[in-house]
Amino acid sequence: MNNKLLECQVFLNTRYPQQARMLLPFTERFLEMNLDQKEELYTKTFDIQALCYLDLGYIIFGEDYKRGVFLMNMKKEQDIIGNDYLPELPDHLCHVLTLLDIHPGKRFVEELVNRIVIPAIRQNISEFESARVDLKLQSQKKNTMPFSKKNIITGTYINYRLKYCSIYC
Repeated sequence: MNNKLLECQVFLNTRYPQQARMLLPFTERFLEMNLDQKEELYTKTFDIQALCYLDLGYIIFGEDYKRGVFLMNMKKEQDIIGNDYLPELPDHLCHVLTLLDIHPGKRFVEELVNRIVIPAIRQNISEFESARVDLKLQSQKKNTMPFSKKNIITGTYINYRLKYCSIYC
């Protein structure tokens, strides 16, 4: 995990120095974390009472029936490229990025990026605005979820990654 992050940081350092500076605080903090801390960061950011979500269809459509249609179509597209997305859903960001990289349909890829990926990433980035984070912290305190302002600061580092994605998607 650390090696991939370092590879990404080195790549950005050499080709995109401005974006590399955006990722560097996250890289430094992440490398200091032990495995439990990394898992906790992931869970608090994307999983239990999440600040943002990795399932793009959920971000765009919520619980609307359109999400079900979108998921069926994403499953078909993931099957076309032979991408084994399980145990996640086919609209999970990790698997969608793989799909974008190797899908043969240029028009499909452009439409997916413009209609789903960019808006979803922008929505996730907006979730890290200070007022929204404060509201989520208040909500989590009410639900007795152990979560502190100190821990949420690490989420700003996730924001750097999401901003990087939005620049290049």
